[in-house]
Amino acid sequence: MFYFKLAIKNVGRNKRRSLLTLSAIIIACIIITFAQCYFKGVLDNMSENYIHFETGHIKINTDEYVKRERLFPLDEAVFGINELEAKINKIEEVELVTGRIKFGVLLNVNNSNFRAMGIGMEPNKETNILPWDELIKEGNYLNPDKQEMIIGSQLADKLNVAVNDTITILTSTAYGSLSALNFHIVGIFEFGMAYLDKSVFYIPLKSAQYLLDLEDAATEITIMTDNKHNAEILALQIEKQLTDDYSVRSWNKVGALFSSIETRMKTMHIMYCFFLFTAALIIANTMLMSILERTRELGMLMAMGMRPNKIIRLFL
Repeated sequence: MFYFKLAIKNVGRNKRRSLLTLSAIIIACIIITFAQCYFKGVLDNMSENYIHFETGHIKINTDEYVKRERLFPLDEAVFGINELEAKINKIEEVELVTGRIKFGVLLNVNNSNFRAMGIGMEPNKETNILPWDELIKEGNYLNPDKQEMIIGSQLADKLNVAVNDTITILTSTAYGSLSALNFHIVGIFEFGMAYLDKSVFYIPLKSAQYLLDLEDAATEITIMTDNKHNAEILALQIEKQLTDDYSVRSWNKVGALFSSIETRMKTMHIMYCFFLFTAALIIANTMLMSILERTRELGMLMAMGMRPNKIIRLFL
């Protein structure tokens, strides 16, 4: 206790310098804690949105589709999805399996054509992935058995359409022939993400299959599990049960988003190290000044028999 009491007394010897050092440590800790919490929250939110809007926990495509994914190659869709979904549903960790069709179209409104991206989905299943009751700002959700669509708010403004209007979808089928169908707008959604709100609409999967000549087929199979952190192991398990023609990828292996997140995290760690280094420099400076000011005192303590290791302990 003698060394401890003496150390406390020495800390209070130069109160201004001690307070400056303590303030530097506190500020550095606050900045690092806030930055870690804030950026982790932002990146986690980005990840969750990407999982629910784009990838699911696991995504299944054909190998050829993955190579040309940006072109939405309908001829490389996954066929026999009913049998495939039944097979995957038997796996204990799987909570939901659903098919999706993504395709490029021209939307014809008042004899004018506009480019957009359509997504065919199973409405009853998709409510377990996205909170559609909150996302739809006007109108209603899709009926799986009707020729209906819900459309992004910014896209609706660009087309100058509203709920209860009719839009003609012009597109090519999986076999290259032209196809056109009229769809009734039943709802307008708003994700709060411009790239979705200004260019995307959803229709029931059955209608998309009929429009695109993709009976019992989808461009991708989306799987939700009970724990996203086990998705990579589960993806390998599913891949072993399928033929070599399929690409089974976990959420962190799809697209460039997650590699971008990892790069940002590395940048954040460099920033944290900078603040820690700054605080450490201030601590080292305080320690050095304290030693230089007390050179004579240290000589006296050693003359009285205090060993060097005791002096080091006193300063630490």
